[in-house]
Amino acid sequence: MDEDVSLEASPLALNIMNTAQDVMRALAISSSAEKRILHIKWVSPDDGVVKLNTDGAAKGNPGVAGAGDSLTIFE
Repeated sequence: MDEDVSLEASPLALNIMNTAQDVMRALAISSSAEKRILHIKWVSPDDGVVKLNTDGAAKGNPGVAGAGDSLTIFE
């Protein structure tokens, strides 16, 4: 099945990638003599954005498992 996939990054994806890059740089510096403080701040998405968070865990395979989700609509 061939599907077109957009490689254009949304502003949110770019923000996440930039923040991850900053964190990786800070971790690389943490082992050297030079230290710096990295301030990270969450920015609320634009109005109308729907955010779905999911998580799950299992104990054993097969075994007891559970999952949950949270849906947030930003207005």
